Amino acid sequence: MSRFLKQFLWATATILTVSVLTLVLEHFHFLDRFETTGLDAFNLLQAPRDPSDLVVVGIYDEDYTRLFNETSPLGCERLKEILDAIAAGKPRVIGVDLDTSPPMRFDCLVTAAGWPPMVWAADAEWDQNKNVFFHTPVLGGRVLERPRDSHGIALFPQDGDGVVRRYLRRFPTEAAGLIPSFAWAVIEAGCKAQCEVCCRTASGTKGQSSEGLRLNFAGDRFNFTPLSVQDVLKAVEADKKAGGQTAWGTDGLLTHKIVLLGGNYRAARDTQITPIGRLNGVQIHAQAIESELHGGGIGSLEIWQELALDVVIGYALFLVNYWLRSRLAAALAVSLLLIPLLCLGASYAVFSAFAFWLNFIPVVASVLIHVFYEQAREYQKLAAAHHA
Repeated sequence: MSRFLKQFLWATATILTVSVLTLVLEHFHFLDRFETTGLDAFNLLQAPRDPSDLVVVGIYDEDYTRLFNETSPLGCERLKEILDAIAAGKPRVIGVDLDTSPPMRFDCLVTAAGWPPMVWAADAEWDQNKNVFFHTPVLGGRVLERPRDSHGIALFPQDGDGVVRRYLRRFPTEAAGLIPSFAWAVIEAGCKAQCEVCCRTASGTKGQSSEGLRLNFAGDRFNFTPLSVQDVLKAVEADKKAGGQTAWGTDGLLTHKIVLLGGNYRAARDTQITPIGRLNGVQIHAQAIESELHGGGIGSLEIWQELALDVVIGYALFLVNYWLRSRLAAALAVSLLLIPLLCLGASYAVFSAFAFWLNFIPVVASVLIHVFYEQAREYQKLAAAHHA
């Protein structure tokens, strides 16, 4: 057996063994902390992009004081006034990420005419015994009278460190089976409202993994600075004074857009920790919707794909070291340079983010150790033969 073939077979055994071990560790989430650390660090280096299909309207502390007298739950009539103003901007869909669960408080919102499809956010609690969610009815339990209106569960799964990095399309419930998340319900409502990109997203997606879509706050990070509801009210008032001659209802900021209304005031207590800091819940919903509409997020590899990448990277490092076997210093220098390039390059090609590069480290490290071990043995044999 030739020297090359012998080392090639040993390298193959090493690559396959370590690759399978890495896959097992990844399956049981032992590498999660390393993966998320890499992803979070890269997130902070990226500049956000402007969203193209979605606008967020926020109720700020000043709005909460002036319009709602710092009273929760929010007043129905005032909330209806805000939704009327948003609807006047002719959006495709309005998603309301506010608590409307208290009974007999939001009856004025049920029969409102002239609104586009509405999606109401519902809260839910997890039943550990039954492994399902129990969701809280929206609009005080009133039945949604318009067939085009819907609701979705406004929750985000948290990773072990309490950070939100993922979202689910559907949640299992005991009474109603699978209920869409708030973000996914907005996309489905958008499709019914003739939003082409929403329909492509809703019809072109395959089944979601149980872990959900990992939000790519790096490559798909959007600038969701909410409009103030007072700005919306002022725009509608100006349009009325102008006799409807302004662009608010024909080509305004909200026209043909998906609009999310959410609470940005402190008393709402609707903030979550994300890789880029604390965000309001409505901003994370907006991130999830834009990521879905534009094919974003960080997908997962099939096992055979990840194994194939490990093999390719391992063989590349093996061949470089074999060609440089007579120049130990050069082999070491090139190997140390190739390790981050190969790992980061593979991660970028797969995920478009430097997030999971540590998954490839065990393979290249084991190949490098194997190669230098074989070279050390070779030098020992040569030294022994020389002294003999």
